Amino acid sequence: MPTIPFPYLRPLQQLLALLLAAGSPVANAAVITVSTPASLHQALASARAGDEVVLRPGIYPLQRFESHHGGTAAAPIRLVARPPHQAIIQARRQETFSIYHPHWQFEDLVIRGTATTEHAFHLSENADDIMIRNNQLIDFHSHIKANGKLGAFPDRGVIEGNLIYNRAPRETSAPVSPIDIVGGRDWVIRANTLRDFGGRRQDQIAYGVFLKGNSRNGLIERNLVICADQHQGGWRIGLSLGGGGTAPPYCEQQDCSYEHRNGVIRNNVVLNCSDAGIYLKRASASLIEHNTLLLTRGVDVQLSPSSAVIRRNLIDGVIEARKGGRIKASDNVINSWNLYARFDVAAARLSHRISDYPAKYPSVFSQGFIAWLQQRLEASGRWLAESPLGLGHSGTRRQLPAINDANLAGLAEEALWRPELSPTLASDFWGRQRPAKGVYVGAIDLRTSACNLQPRIASPLQPSTLPCLQTQK
Repeated sequence: MPTIPFPYLRPLQQLLALLLAAGSPVANAAVITVSTPASLHQALASARAGDEVVLRPGIYPLQRFESHHGGTAAAPIRLVARPPHQAIIQARRQETFSIYHPHWQFEDLVIRGTATTEHAFHLSENADDIMIRNNQLIDFHSHIKANGKLGAFPDRGVIEGNLIYNRAPRETSAPVSPIDIVGGRDWVIRANTLRDFGGRRQDQIAYGVFLKGNSRNGLIERNLVICADQHQGGWRIGLSLGGGGTAPPYCEQQDCSYEHRNGVIRNNVVLNCSDAGIYLKRASASLIEHNTLLLTRGVDVQLSPSSAVIRRNLIDGVIEARKGGRIKASDNVINSWNLYARFDVAAARLSHRISDYPAKYPSVFSQGFIAWLQQRLEASGRWLAESPLGLGHSGTRRQLPAINDANLAGLAEEALWRPELSPTLASDFWGRQRPAKGVYVGAIDLRTSACNLQPRIASPLQPSTLPCLQTQK
């Protein structure tokens, strides 16, 4: 093997070191401190793998940032506020952060929109492994949006511990859903607080969270969803696999036969929704476990190939499979007799069945009579939907007098305890350890967790401090 003459050895060593440094983002990583609005966009544009952009306290108007570089698993690009939540980014465009590259992380920010802004974050194309954690996102149509571009869809996003809400119903015909994920694999939506979302139009449907568009393996856990807290408007659904459905051009691989596959919804608390607490549409092999759904219309599983195992949930309303959806329900506690939900299901089936009666039985049923009957069914459903009798929520409100303040003190321990069952989840809504023996139905473990959820509204990552049963004494 030939030897390298000594005079040439040191330059080669120096060149090798430079090449290694250039190939190692960590070696060149920088902390870029930003304290003025003018420097924010420049710092983000110049950031490379391993860099951290730190926002000092202040207000930062931002037109729109579009990524042109990404990080790596070992060296993500980070934007953080120090101290947390004292840097306020004021959106000036329809989108605030448009991310098309992998391994970006956003933490401890406050991002405020306006009455017309669309997204705080729009993730698309190759925006894999994005983390959005412990931020406050206020006043957007869909605060976090992810979808495909050029056939590529973001995978493995983590949305954790964020406070997301709107200060007023949205005046828009655009979709209104705080977390709106279309396509992609292995998303995690964990420990967020979402409240007060929805449009002003009474016929508009809004979802707190949905994964759809031929997405897979989503995990939605330990979130607090209050569909209506400070304001109401439109139909509001808590959590969904499938959402309102997707048109073929927007589904991953342009295949919408499944909206979602192998999704898990567990340990969530969903309150005060004018529609379902959990809604599945063309979502196969789903698991809905240990959720608490109060003042909602329950669980709705629609359209083949939807299928779900639904177990150990505390539910106001009904568990219903419709239009080819399939369910296997066990060990759930139904907290109210939701007459509206049951009537709505029966009325929809009857309305569909009689729609072709004028053609089948022209001498008995006229088109006008069938139309009149369908209108009466719809009117009766609307009346029931607006009455305490129809929703059956008056009993829940008597049982839980402070539920409007997100305090669940009053839950009956004996109604929720199942000593004969073995735990399947190690932790509960708060991330606290569940008992080694026996099972509490729902997301809240009464012996170890707090009933008062107000701290979670303000600080989603703050742990509980008092046992639920202690607050009831």
